Amino acid sequence: MAGNRMDMIERAAARLRRDAPLQRPVIEQGAPKPNAPDLQPRTLHEGQSAGPPIPVQPPVEQRPVAAGLTNRQAPSGPGPGGDGFGQRAQPFINNLQQPAFSRLSPVAPSGAVSARPVEQPAPPVKAPAVKTSRTVVLDTARLALAGTVDWTADRTPVMEELRLIKRRLLRRAFNEENGPDSISHLVMITSAKPREGKTFTSTNIAISISLEEDYNVLLVDADVRRQALRQNLGLEASQGFVDLLLNPGLDMADVLLRTNIPRLSILPAGMMSDRAPELLASSRMRDLIDDMAQRYRDRIIIFDTAPCLVSSDAATLAAHVGQVVFVVEAEQTQQHEIVAALNLISACPDISLILNKAQPLATTSYGGYGAY
Repeated sequence: MAGNRMDMIERAAARLRRDAPLQRPVIEQGAPKPNAPDLQPRTLHEGQSAGPPIPVQPPVEQRPVAAGLTNRQAPSGPGPGGDGFGQRAQPFINNLQQPAFSRLSPVAPSGAVSARPVEQPAPPVKAPAVKTSRTVVLDTARLALAGTVDWTADRTPVMEELRLIKRRLLRRAFNEENGPDSISHLVMITSAKPREGKTFTSTNIAISISLEEDYNVLLVDADVRRQALRQNLGLEASQGFVDLLLNPGLDMADVLLRTNIPRLSILPAGMMSDRAPELLASSRMRDLIDDMAQRYRDRIIIFDTAPCLVSSDAATLAAHVGQVVFVVEAEQTQQHEIVAALNLISACPDISLILNKAQPLATTSYGGYGAY
């Protein structure tokens, strides 16, 4: 009996040694990775003999399984490679098949900079300051003393004559045949000698045009030596036409005067200067006239200029205007004086003559209006 029992123990030990290499290691989460394989003793049952220790492979480091992959389930139950270890590994494998991190959304790390540039609000743009001209009130009593026509009164022969003159000027200034570079709206008024009535004519024609519904007028005092226009209108202005020539940085709105008469503006002569003749003949003068012609194309610009036979200013300015009104004093100005003056201003192609201070003739002038 004893021999048979020993034989049974040896056969069992041999079977154990034969079956030992077929065992597979079980992967457990969090198991430490040893540096060398461990030897694990096996418990002997009754009738079994002790054999060599069974080597146990070190656990393999487990990595997360991506969602959608299938994990191989460890065998369970008794038998080769089983002996109950698979029952403990099954819950872990099930957890790998449904990883919790698959439900997480990607979050940008703290301090990450977006590739899309952030639009900064545009800085506020300041609107350019709009310059406005100074407004002056013309004294009616002073205008009357200077011989200005009272345009609020009943019609008079002088008023009707002035209307004929202004409408001829307007017709030529705004003719449909004029090109875009036309300067016909620039009108110079002069005479051969002083006190023939050129300033009287300039003032009354300007006021008469301002009464029109469709036209504006700018009256320029270009008689920079005498400045009769400033005296007749009672203007107090320290800057004007000459200052625009001396200072290119000065704007027209800084020296222009708006009046209490609608659609009438005045540009005073400004500072008196001994250099006035040279300034009027300079390129700056040409540029200033061109700028005025382009800026104020919708209005008549009237230049009250010095007499032709006492100053060269009228001859210089005649080359830059589109029309000239030449005032002749009746029974005073000599024919040769008229011819000499007209030759000086011949640079202007359109010259009209006005006979001033003439005695009215019943056949050629307007009479008073009555009942009709």
